[in-house]
Amino acid sequence: MSPAADVGHHNHALPLNALAAEGMTGSRLRRTRIEVVGDVPWGAHFCQFYETAADLVDTPVPYFREGLMANEFCMWIPSAPLEVEDAARALRAAVPDLDERIARDRIEILDYRDWYVRDGRFDEAALLQGWLDRLNEARGREFGGLRLTGNTFWLEETVWDDF
Repeated sequence: MSPAADVGHHNHALPLNALAAEGMTGSRLRRTRIEVVGDVPWGAHFCQFYETAADLVDTPVPYFREGLMANEFCMWIPSAPLEVEDAARALRAAVPDLDERIARDRIEILDYRDWYVRDGRFDEAALLQGWLDRLNEARGREFGGLRLTGNTFWLEETVWDDF
């Protein structure tokens, strides 16, 4: 088993429980296209354990394809062993117009350093505010919601409690 096998890959159909009060609540289930997960309500949070970089595309690709088809704003925040270019290439195979969707700001694929550890450090408050900002931007642009996933392989033990 590789070292990455003990690391979680988190998927969120925002708003998270902490964000649920901000809206987009309701009983309508969101399709994940992840067979073992099924359909989930807003606020769902689940974790995928993985062994290889290939495992890191098997779940997010159908998850984001479904989100894009459902007019949800999407964010993918990969880290080693899956790099941004690899994530985009894998998603492009399932979403042929991905480059157009990126250009129209319907999805962001960001390096973890540009989201989780800006300025070289993890800031929980800034992270939560960033998600709230993206959620509000998605609402303002009439998206059906916000869907995101991020690989926490970069997460150091010193910030586990904050994360």
